[in-house]
Formats: sequence, C-alpha cells, structure tokens
Amino acid sequence: DETEALKLRYYRQMIDLNLHHKEYLAVSKNYHEIYNTTSVKEEEQKWKEALQRVVLYLILSEYDNEQSDMLARIKTDTNLSKLPYYQNVLMCFDTAELLNWSILKKVYSQHLKSADGEPSSPLDKEENWDVLQMRVVEHNIRVLAKYYTRISMQHFADLLHL
Repeated sequence: DETEALKLRYYRQMIDLNLHHKEYLAVSKNYHEIYNTTSVKEEEQKWKEALQRVVLYLILSEYDNEQSDMLARIKTDTNLSKLPYYQNVLMCFDTAELLNWSILKKVYSQHLKSADGEPSSPLDKEENWDVLQMRVVEHNIRVLAKYYTRISMQHFADLLHL
C-alpha cells in the first residue's frame, strides 16, 4: 500500500532527525510506529528488528513520565517474549532493584550488539554504551531514593558502584 510506504519513509526520516539531536525517546516512538505497521507485522524479521530498536532506544532515553509509560506499554507486548534478551534488559529497568553496570554490560553486550550481516544496533557505538551506563546510574539513584532517606556519600557511592 502506497500510504504505508510513505508512513515508513516518514518515520525513517524522523528517526534520522531525532538521532542527530540524540532524542532517544522520540526515536523509540518512531520505531514503535514502524513496528505497528501492517507490512512490518507480517514479516517476522522486520518486526523483530523494529521491536529490538524500540527497546534499545527506550532504555537509552532519559527517564520521565513519558518514558516510564512507554516502558510499561512495551513490556506487555506479547512479541517481546520472542526476544528474551531484550525482554530481560527492559525488565531490569522496570524493577526497583539496583543494577550492577559491569554485570549488565558483560551479560548483555554480545546480545545487544548486532551480529554479522544484521543491520547495525545502536549499541554498536561506544558512545551509546556510555549513555546506557549513565541511564543505569540514574536508575540506581531512583531506586536508592525509594529506600533511603539518610545515607552517607561513601555508602551511596558504593551502592552505585562509582
């Protein structure tokens, strides 16, 4: 359908623009729109790639109400269970538990980077690993804020693995 082709072209151009401005939540939303198109849903490889990008850019985006809402919506998607590593990394950011950056990177790095012959993953760029590390620290600060009202800076830094 010509309308759908135009829609896909539009969202790919929006992705390029939003990537230029490093607006990861907008990129995630754009990939979500691509994921929800009929032609993409009909081909397993295409929807898997789109859903993977939704998850990766969602966890790279800054935390706010909109990001939290989208995370809640994406984690209920039934197709996410067919992408276990992406489902697990998304759940890491949805739970109120501290994340250990070194363990997270070790466990997920080989699975979240693209394999040979696949389209490139956002986590193929080292700068995005730095952004992801910052998001892990931000997540951990939110978790600590839930459980502590008084904490020494040394203990705080130890818990954040800084």
